[in-house]
Amino acid sequence: MATRTRRRISTALQTQVLLVCIPLALSACGGGGGGGGGGGAGLQADLVITPANAKPVAADALDNATNIDAARGGSEFILSAQVAPNALPARGSVPLVAAVRALVSKRAPASGMPMGVAIERTMPCTEAGSVHVTGDVAGDSGLVAGDHVTLTASGCRESVGGVATMMSGGLTLTVASGSMLPGSPFPHHVVMTIHAAGFGVTAGGESSTTNGDMVFDLTETSESQGNVVLTGSSLASSVTTAGGTRSFTMRDYRQAVAFSSGSNSFTVTGDFESLNSRLGTAPVNYRVSTPTAMVIADPSGNVTAGSLRVDGKQSALLLSVTAINSFSLQVDANGDGTFETVTPTTLEELRSLR
Repeated sequence: MATRTRRRISTALQTQVLLVCIPLALSACGGGGGGGGGGGAGLQADLVITPANAKPVAADALDNATNIDAARGGSEFILSAQVAPNALPARGSVPLVAAVRALVSKRAPASGMPMGVAIERTMPCTEAGSVHVTGDVAGDSGLVAGDHVTLTASGCRESVGGVATMMSGGLTLTVASGSMLPGSPFPHHVVMTIHAAGFGVTAGGESSTTNGDMVFDLTETSESQGNVVLTGSSLASSVTTAGGTRSFTMRDYRQAVAFSSGSNSFTVTGDFESLNSRLGTAPVNYRVSTPTAMVIADPSGNVTAGSLRVDGKQSALLLSVTAINSFSLQVDANGDGTFETVTPTTLEELRSLR
């Protein structure tokens, strides 16, 4: 696969990682629609949205809708190993990239015909600990349907981009369909499932632990165009920073990014349970939806179009882009279908409230 192609895929994935730090990343919703609801068919929304808490709610929803570091990283481990081996991997992914690369680079038998290969090995991490790898590899290179790998990190410590990074817990990765082979012509399509079991990453004074499942569906139509869709029934994370610990769970979620030269568009839907001191002492439930895509400029990360809707208990908010990195925040506090208040806000302000 050409170097340029490698860079395009890497850029798309790195953009997603970058957007975890920009809370408006995967948020999007329709123009100036109606008001409140009770959430989707999953969790029963119990968060009451008011003009007083609208900004913290918007910031929380945006952050949670994009913050799937550990499990999403599992897909990045695989793709980095396959198509971007020279790119700087995501935080904490170096030893897992090496482990997966070692698996898929196993050679076929002398006949040259691919065959299933069972593997079990423990690979040392650079600074401390190890990664234990078990599974089956269907072929000698690339991603092929039937590949199934479980990686368990035990006190694995690496320097990633000059940052000391510790990993623990497990990821199970299975290629469900399609393939992505080195040098193969476009289009490319591969679907894999990822299961995180207590997968933890600690780096730069922050730590996160993730449990749950994800289906990762990647399609590339050319060197510069394609899309990634992430879906799952439940993904739970706990994130600890200097400001404290926040926990959240996404259920029945779907996140998608369409990437092309110069921009990326994002959509997201799902039910969220969030424990955030800005919203109270108990977990709250709400639903995020995106009828209209949010557009993010590449590589600047500027938010240029789109909107986000959050449905709470007989209440809702709508955050719409009015200019680059600027928004209007509308609130329907009584669920009558009419937004009673409109307040301006910015990306910088929302980031400060997450």
